[in-house]
Amino acid sequence: MEKAHPKQENAPLVKTARAVNTAIITVELVVYVEDKKQRITN
Repeated sequence: MEKAHPKQENAPLVKTARAVNTAIITVELVVYVEDKKQRITN
């Protein structure tokens, strides 16, 4: 087993995972802000 290869193979997965995490955080922020707005308006 060579140690150089796994990182290269996992790179796309890592990028995808980070993109997914970013998307989830963005969605949570939007939901949070919208919730705050609704509470202020009501």
